[in-house]
Amino acid sequence: MTDWLQNFAEIFPNTVGLLQPTKVLVAFDGPRLFVAVDPQGGMLLVHQIDEDFESSLFLVAPFSDTLLNDLEQSRLTLRSAFDQSGTFVVEIGRGWEILKLWDVRFSDIPNDMLPEQGVTLTGELEMDEVVAHSGERPA
Repeated sequence: MTDWLQNFAEIFPNTVGLLQPTKVLVAFDGPRLFVAVDPQGGMLLVHQIDEDFESSLFLVAPFSDTLLNDLEQSRLTLRSAFDQSGTFVVEIGRGWEILKLWDVRFSDIPNDMLPEQGVTLTGELEMDEVVAHSGERPA
């Protein structure tokens, strides 16, 4: 699950705090997409991107009230919400303990681990967003 992360710098896990959800946006057998607060009080958007029997991987990006409002109003796609500087990938164990933290640029995250282009929080596909990213409209 973490083989692709071997080329990235592992950093001190407390950088992102405990990643306790302050607002759950999507839940299925636990929080899958949620807002948390870092140790300095900054907002983080957190999304589960992979899991196995031992742990789960989460994508973490700095966030703001304005971006959260845009996300909740479907003015911002899920993929665009994470396309920020300062992204991390976090491995969290089953007891919700942070096991490892990597400093990973958004552009280096495998495409199949990211939300589909054009999908909003409500699940709607925003065609203008897909065209802007891919240059063509889906069939």
